[in-house]
Amino acid sequence: MGNVNVAGSLEEVKAKMTRIKTAVATRNATGYAPKQHDENWKYKTVMDDNVCPTCNPLHGQLYRGDYLLGDFPYYESITKYKIRVHNATMYHPALSCRCEAEWVNSHEVIVNRVHKEFVDAVGVVESRVFTRTLRYGT
Repeated sequence: MGNVNVAGSLEEVKAKMTRIKTAVATRNATGYAPKQHDENWKYKTVMDDNVCPTCNPLHGQLYRGDYLLGDFPYYESITKYKIRVHNATMYHPALSCRCEAEWVNSHEVIVNRVHKEFVDAVGVVESRVFTRTLRYGT
């Protein structure tokens, strides 16, 4: 992680650094709530001859994270960035579905969430410095 510039008197800087440490410790302990509205998930079929007529037209569709919970209640996490949707159709039960969804804007969402947390903790974080020095892999 890179540097975040914090300005003020010594007491103000100490207080801001304490709030930043608390925000980071909280995030490390709790993580983010899964499948939020700011997330874009791209539906992907396996693209073979066995894909059912219900799933086939969904290939490439984008879903908001919180919509996945209602549209695909049987989903199963593969990684933080990929799920098996387990779509129930008239052609197959949910657990037979081989389709997946991939989180396609994870880098943008995570950087925006962390930036908001730092702004909440410190008051102001210069965006140019933040985005240049704080990097998260997808």
